[in-house]
Amino acid sequence: MSDEWDFYFARVNDVVSSIFVDLGVRPDAPIEKRPWLLWVWVEMQSARPDGLSSNDEASKLHEIGASLDAMISATCGAQLVGRITGAGRREFYFYATEPGELDAATANAMQRFDTYKYETGSSFQPDWDQYVNLLYPSESNLERMQNRRLLEALEEEGDVHEVPRKVDHWLYFADEAARSSCRDTLVAIEFTVEDETLSDEPDDPLPYVLVVTPAAVADAGDPPLVTTLRNDARVDLVQYDAAWRRRLSEILGFSERAVLVIAALLALATLLVIGNTVRMDVQARAEEIAVMQLIGAGSGFVRRPFLYAGLWYGLFGGVLAVAIAIGAEWAIAGPLDGLLASYDHGFALRGLGIAAAAVVIGASAVLGWVGAFLATARHLAVGHPE
Repeated sequence: MSDEWDFYFARVNDVVSSIFVDLGVRPDAPIEKRPWLLWVWVEMQSARPDGLSSNDEASKLHEIGASLDAMISATCGAQLVGRITGAGRREFYFYATEPGELDAATANAMQRFDTYKYETGSSFQPDWDQYVNLLYPSESNLERMQNRRLLEALEEEGDVHEVPRKVDHWLYFADEAARSSCRDTLVAIEFTVEDETLSDEPDDPLPYVLVVTPAAVADAGDPPLVTTLRNDARVDLVQYDAAWRRRLSEILGFSERAVLVIAALLALATLLVIGNTVRMDVQARAEEIAVMQLIGAGSGFVRRPFLYAGLWYGLFGGVLAVAIAIGAEWAIAGPLDGLLASYDHGFALRGLGIAAAAVVIGASAVLGWVGAFLATARHLAVGHPE
């Protein structure tokens, strides 16, 4: 087993599945001394509605996988190469010298997990078809995995993905004519030529190098080539994908601004509701407050219990809001993952993080305190007995 494990999502038997695979064994596959495919399928007990594993069961499934790996590897001379999670079960795949005591090894590994149902099997597969054609990712999925790794590494270094950055494209050609033709086409659609070089290697089959950078067109109009084609009477339709990208960018910008406006209105509503609730509490205790003031109680002493009440109102309201948001995320996560997987998309839903949840709860508590302060301040200003 290598240290180069990674995961991706795909459809297996028309079911959305998560595939966790040992990428490091691919250069050596198939391994001649391990021609037997062994598998153990474990039925999950708390699978999500979409058939994938839930957070509640993740640690238990990890323990099961570690137990199976240790026992089957030692008993059957096997190597774990990957697993598939989907359709309410987790499938573990090994390649071994021979099946040997697979059933006994599995039974021993599952002794501590006697509430889980499982089944085992084996097949003579010297070409490692299961690993090469199913577990190992396609070129497009492998590229997505590498892109995800890169984004995660950049994020660890403090990179903000939303900030535009310059991207250089390196193109290689066999002759000058091909490079010139490509350069003219790219310049026409507003690419910038950064460099043109010739390789120093005498045997280089692609010695002519062209380095270009796409123009920043997020806020620009259509490039001249698109306009020219649209004005050509011989052209019926011009579909320019960047226009959709610009529209999407504008929609996202509008959505972000709308969310901020709605958040501000909800914050104001929270302030008014808590302030009005505290004001009613103050009015209900008006006589008690008057007596306290007559015997010398200061404004801070009178105000303090109402400020605490407003703080708790806001705090509990913030906790409830976060709980509702997490519940909504959990409810739509499964169907959304299935929808995205059907489009072979690399998008991942990210819910409310710990920091954001803390900010929401803290801001709610502060709003409750401010509302209570304003309500009590007004009553104390107009209701102090003479």
